[in-house]
Amino acid sequence: MGSVLFAAAAAVLARLDDRRVAGDALDVADDEALADSRRRRGLLAAVVAILAVVVLCLPTYHTLQGPSATLLGGFALDTWGVWALLGVTLGALLCATLDGRTAVAGAFPAAAAAIVALRLLVPESVRSGSDFSTAAGTVWTWVLVGVLLVGAAAMAVLARQVPRVVTPALDLAAATGRRAQRSTGASAQRSTGAGAKRSAGAKVGTPPARKGKRR
Repeated sequence: MGSVLFAAAAAVLARLDDRRVAGDALDVADDEALADSRRRRGLLAAVVAILAVVVLCLPTYHTLQGPSATLLGGFALDTWGVWALLGVTLGALLCATLDGRTAVAGAFPAAAAAIVALRLLVPESVRSGSDFSTAAGTVWTWVLVGVLLVGAAAMAVLARQVPRVVTPALDLAAATGRRAQRSTGASAQRSTGAGAKRSAGAKVGTPPARKGKRR
């Protein structure tokens, strides 16, 4: 339950950062520095992804009924759960690699670490059995969780090092209203000027009426 809450908190923080940046300021990053940061985070994400695949192939415990679920368990229901853990981990690493914001780059791997830690939860009915024994996957799952947390911090640092220029966000509604007012004012001025010119032309071009002779 604690892992789920931690993952949810990380996702909420990332979403709040999205709303803050979108509503308050326009965050512009240097293109070359951002590309270099993404390349470094991509290398780090690739290493963590390979480790995740290897770890999720290892069982966390053994019983008389066999080992715990792994990626190599065929089409069993619990095997699909392990594949879901891998999908979450890879998706989090991808988001942390591509996104340039510090909060997002750090929150997603941390959320993935909390989700992967769920693999260490073993039902009490299984753990209390006399035939229960831990396996290498338990230790390596803890290692993967630690690597994801360290990777989250590293990716946040790499994203923070990108030079940025923060400018106030443009209020589109206000800008559209001002543009419409300027257009209306300009149209009114042009209409008034054209009417004045026509009136002046009429006064200048119309010859005075001749008066008839009285007899």
